[in-house]
Amino acid sequence: RMEYSFHGQTITFSSNSSDGVLNNVGLEPWDAGYVLLALLESLGHSSLGDWKDKSVLEVGSGCGFVGLALKMGLHCRDVLCTDCDDGVLSLLRKNVEPA
Repeated sequence: RMEYSFHGQTITFSSNSSDGVLNNVGLEPWDAGYVLLALLESLGHSSLGDWKDKSVLEVGSGCGFVGLALKMGLHCRDVLCTDCDDGVLSLLRKNVEPA
Protein backbone atom coordinates (compact mmCIF):
# COMPACT_ATOMS: atom_id res chain seq x y z
CA ARG A 1 0.00 0.00 0.00
CA MET A 2 1.14 3.52 -0.75
CA GLU A 3 0.16 6.77 0.94
CA TYR A 4 0.03 10.32 -0.40
CA SER A 5 -0.96 13.43 1.53
CA PHE A 6 -3.14 15.96 -0.32
CA HIS A 7 -4.99 18.94 1.17
CA GLY A 8 -4.86 17.46 4.65
CA GLN A 9 -6.10 14.02 3.60
CA THR A 10 -4.05 10.83 3.48
CA ILE A 11 -4.77 8.97 0.25
CA THR A 12 -4.04 5.24 0.59
CA PHE A 13 -3.90 3.07 -2.51
CA SER A 14 -2.32 -0.07 -3.93
CA SER A 15 -0.02 -0.23 -6.92
CA ASN A 16 2.02 -2.88 -8.69
CA SER A 17 5.53 -2.17 -9.93
CA SER A 18 5.77 -2.02 -13.68
CA ASP A 19 8.21 -4.36 -15.35
CA GLY A 20 8.65 -1.89 -18.21
CA VAL A 21 6.05 -3.57 -20.39
CA LEU A 22 3.67 -1.07 -21.98
CA ASN A 23 0.49 -2.81 -20.76
CA ASN A 24 1.61 -2.47 -17.14
CA VAL A 25 2.06 1.30 -17.07
CA GLY A 26 -1.32 1.86 -15.41
CA LEU A 27 -0.47 -0.28 -12.41
CA GLU A 28 1.55 2.39 -10.64
CA PRO A 29 1.26 6.17 -10.16
CA TRP A 30 2.92 8.34 -12.77
CA ASP A 31 5.16 11.29 -11.97
CA ALA A 32 2.74 13.54 -13.90
CA GLY A 33 0.04 12.74 -11.33
CA TYR A 34 2.30 13.78 -8.48
CA VAL A 35 3.18 16.99 -10.36
CA LEU A 36 -0.49 17.80 -10.98
CA LEU A 37 -1.40 17.27 -7.33
CA ALA A 38 1.62 19.31 -6.17
CA LEU A 39 0.49 22.16 -8.45
CA LEU A 40 -3.06 22.02 -7.10
CA GLU A 41 -1.68 21.90 -3.54
CA SER A 42 0.54 24.94 -4.17
CA LEU A 43 -2.41 26.97 -5.48
CA GLY A 44 -4.20 26.57 -2.16
CA HIS A 45 -7.90 26.37 -1.40
CA SER A 46 -8.64 30.04 -2.14
CA SER A 47 -7.22 29.86 -5.68
CA LEU A 48 -8.91 26.56 -6.45
CA GLY A 49 -12.35 27.70 -5.41
CA ASP A 50 -15.06 25.34 -4.31
CA TRP A 51 -14.86 21.91 -5.96
CA LYS A 52 -17.72 20.38 -3.95
CA ASP A 53 -20.19 20.86 -6.79
CA LYS A 54 -17.74 19.83 -9.52
CA SER A 55 -17.63 16.59 -11.48
CA VAL A 56 -14.28 15.28 -12.75
CA LEU A 57 -13.60 12.76 -15.52
CA GLU A 58 -10.16 11.18 -15.26
CA VAL A 59 -9.25 9.41 -18.51
CA GLY A 60 -6.55 6.79 -18.07
CA SER A 61 -6.77 6.71 -14.28
CA GLY A 62 -4.41 3.79 -13.79
CA CYS A 63 -4.32 2.89 -10.10
CA GLY A 64 -6.63 5.86 -9.40
CA PHE A 65 -4.58 7.89 -6.94
CA VAL A 66 -5.24 11.24 -8.67
CA GLY A 67 -8.99 10.63 -8.74
CA LEU A 68 -8.92 9.55 -5.10
CA ALA A 69 -6.98 12.68 -4.16
CA LEU A 70 -9.47 14.92 -5.98
CA LYS A 71 -12.43 13.21 -4.30
CA MET A 72 -10.93 13.13 -0.81
CA GLY A 73 -8.80 16.27 -0.83
CA LEU A 74 -10.93 18.69 -2.86
CA HIS A 75 -14.22 16.94 -2.04
CA CYS A 76 -15.41 16.89 -5.66
CA ARG A 77 -19.05 15.83 -5.94
CA ASP A 78 -18.32 13.14 -8.53
CA VAL A 79 -15.09 11.65 -9.84
CA LEU A 80 -15.32 9.16 -12.70
CA CYS A 81 -12.09 7.18 -13.13
CA THR A 82 -11.59 5.30 -16.41
CA ASP A 83 -9.07 2.95 -17.96
CA CYS A 84 -9.10 0.25 -20.63
CA ASP A 85 -6.89 -2.62 -19.42
CA ASP A 86 -8.59 -5.39 -17.43
CA GLY A 87 -5.69 -5.73 -14.97
CA VAL A 88 -5.56 -1.99 -14.41
CA LEU A 89 -9.34 -1.81 -13.97
CA SER A 90 -9.17 -4.55 -11.35
CA LEU A 91 -6.59 -2.57 -9.35
CA LEU A 92 -8.55 0.66 -9.87
CA ARG A 93 -11.75 -0.92 -8.54
CA LYS A 94 -9.88 -2.23 -5.50
CA ASN A 95 -8.51 1.24 -4.77
CA VAL A 96 -11.74 3.19 -5.15
CA GLU A 97 -14.08 0.82 -3.31
CA PRO A 98 -14.91 2.08 0.17
CA ALA A 99 -12.97 0.31 2.88
